[in-house]
Amino acid sequence: MDSAVQSPRSLFTFYIDQPPSCLAFCPTAPNHLLISTYLLTETPGEDSSTPKSNRTGNLQLFKFDPRLYHLSQVQQLSLDSAVFDFQFSPREPSLFAVALSTAVVSLYRIVTVNDGSDSAAEILFVRSIHVHEDAKQLVLFLAWIPYHGPVEAEHDTQGIKDGFAVSFPDGRVSIFCTRPGTEILDRDSLMSEIRLSGFPIEVWYVAFQLAPLGDKQTPVLFAGDDMHHVRGVSLDQTASAEDISSLSWQIDDRGRYHDAGVTAILPLFTNEMGTILLTGSYDEHIRVYRFKTPCEVLACKNLGGGVWRLKLIESKSSPGADIDIPLERQEGSKLTCSYLILASCMHGGSRLLRITHSVSWEDSQCGEGKWEIDVLAEFKEHQSMNYASDFYRGEKEETGEADATTERIIFCVTSSFYDKRVCVWKANI
Repeated sequence: MDSAVQSPRSLFTFYIDQPPSCLAFCPTAPNHLLISTYLLTETPGEDSSTPKSNRTGNLQLFKFDPRLYHLSQVQQLSLDSAVFDFQFSPREPSLFAVALSTAVVSLYRIVTVNDGSDSAAEILFVRSIHVHEDAKQLVLFLAWIPYHGPVEAEHDTQGIKDGFAVSFPDGRVSIFCTRPGTEILDRDSLMSEIRLSGFPIEVWYVAFQLAPLGDKQTPVLFAGDDMHHVRGVSLDQTASAEDISSLSWQIDDRGRYHDAGVTAILPLFTNEMGTILLTGSYDEHIRVYRFKTPCEVLACKNLGGGVWRLKLIESKSSPGADIDIPLERQEGSKLTCSYLILASCMHGGSRLLRITHSVSWEDSQCGEGKWEIDVLAEFKEHQSMNYASDFYRGEKEETGEADATTERIIFCVTSSFYDKRVCVWKANI
């Protein structure tokens, strides 16, 4: 049972010109926040009974002052499409991909200039990639192929090195990846497409996880759709020499474990017992979900709003525990691993959660131990749908907060869609 749930109040609030769809602090410019927007306007069509829809948006870059909790705009780029999602590249953190409403993914870069003790940043366009033959298909979500690190040359998968997966309302998921011999996705890279088909319904979310395969690691792709399904496929046998190829999902839970569409998937780890996922759903529940036939819900909690997005803030393990090894195989009287999560819960606002996995000696003899989900803080000032949230990753000394306590201060920026509101708030964890 949750105890002493915090109810923080906003430290700073402002309104932008269009509904915010996504927001994130920039990895290479940590005091800068990027916000994207999605604006739908309808005008009468030739047939008065069928209005014509027009989707536009923009990218807005803000400078964050962690001492004053203030955000000030430094740049705005208008777009002729609406933005459903954007994600920073794990390989090149200054590069980000924008999923647009016109079957296009556009790449941009955050360029920083150091000026004494301060730094300035700006957004520069790199290229656009058409990702569906039907320009009316909305790009709902995007996930980058994971970066293995400097030793990737020894662990890559059939030449797939850089690229991303995207999902669509028609049930398709496509992986766009660089051709063999091309290390990095840039302005001139040639790309191959791998298509995975599904039911003709929205695929709301895609996520990658690196999974062990012998002495190597291979990317595994997960997808959640509006028919409650979670699917998965390993890219270990995938070739990328052809322009377009196809692939089939290897595991499908057939929609048996969620009561509404699956809108968020956050992989935690993979071992021989399967992949442990955190999932969010329109059914307002977050689940700790073991994805391997047979699948199993290990813990579940109602968060009071559709769980649209989940972000991992940090993971910790108890002394003597290794978070990369199943607790059931480690020795000790009681071992724990915990995950601090920021959840965007649509009409329910934002939540800070702690997910804890604990295994005692008795547990390890009979199962996987115990999973618990605790709500640490609830932010409920938003008056409409909370779709976009992030947390500040700057240094502690930049916050101006005293470090005389063991509590950690988490600064969050969250938004609400219809009232175009952005809030800065903090919680002591």
